[in-house]
Amino acid sequence: MTVPNQDSKSLDENNSSASAAIHDGVSKVDEDFPIHFNHFVKPGDDYNLKCAEQEEATNNMIESSMISLYRSAHTYGKHKLQVKLKSRPKSCQMMSLIVMPFLTRDEVRDNISLKHSYKKIIKSFRVLEQEKSRRLYFWEVGNLVGQALEDMSHEQMDRRGDSTMQITVVAQVAVDCDEIFVVRDIESGDVVQGDGNEELNEVTHLVRFETVLNLDSATGEIEIGSPWQITDWDDLMDGNIWFM
Repeated sequence: MTVPNQDSKSLDENNSSASAAIHDGVSKVDEDFPIHFNHFVKPGDDYNLKCAEQEEATNNMIESSMISLYRSAHTYGKHKLQVKLKSRPKSCQMMSLIVMPFLTRDEVRDNISLKHSYKKIIKSFRVLEQEKSRRLYFWEVGNLVGQALEDMSHEQMDRRGDSTMQITVVAQVAVDCDEIFVVRDIESGDVVQGDGNEELNEVTHLVRFETVLNLDSATGEIEIGSPWQITDWDDLMDGNIWFM
């Protein structure tokens, strides 16, 4: 999974013919939307059996805790629902890019004590400021952070048993879409979420991507250590933050 890198102009040009066909009929609408499904959910559905193949296929694209969130909603929902979605991404914009050196989601999952590694660095600022009874100078902060990161890099290589250090990159991307979306309670007919008239709407989704880079300390070479994963969208997981 890669972060979309097309600009708005190229995406609009690619979708010009699709946009013209939106109102020409249902069949053309279905063809024009790369994401479309009409799914029925009822209480007690065995998600593991019904969606095993889909989950395996998306395992490298969607982070496991997000999959668990939807499994929970699917399994324990109290109502029988109809979910209809048709979506066509048309442009995107990078909102933020965060680099987390010498720590990965998998490492924290295996050793929860690592979760507070960066918090400990911040805490050390406070301790040193109390000892000096003043705010730290910039060069003091730089020295402290530099030493802490150097220690983290060696600790990570020790955990891995080789000369490879890993860096987590988190990107937040705003994706503009043409979308038809509605969730209905089948028994009552009530609209639970979305547009009950099933009209085409312009929406923006905030999608959070994550990948890990491998840095060879001996050669300085950097390579992508894992494919991009979706770790959150529209803040359903409150950012799905694992490092604080």
